[in-house]
Amino acid sequence: MTNTITHWSAPGYSDIVSARHAAGDIDVEFANGDVVVIPASTFGIATTDFELVVADGGLAIRAIQDDGVAVDISWTQVRTATDPEFAKELRRRDAEESRRLGLRLKAL
Repeated sequence: MTNTITHWSAPGYSDIVSARHAAGDIDVEFANGDVVVIPASTFGIATTDFELVVADGGLAIRAIQDDGVAVDISWTQVRTATDPEFAKELRRRDAEESRRLGLRLKAL
């Protein structure tokens, strides 16, 4: 089996360095230089009046809405919404884990 390095294994892929919002979108910059733009509504943020802060040591962003409600958005949610290959890999891993769990339960 070949050990393939994937772009999501590279340093900085999961590290959020900044986040800002404009016109209903959230712009997220990662330590590897990637900048992604996602509609805030993707994460259930219906208002355009919110503040963004980088949280959890750069592993998430927190959107604090004008009504005081905070929405935490992890780096995996951002990447899954913007990187189809990464989303596919997470689904593959989930399916494999479910298969293993099913086999383990069957054995028990």
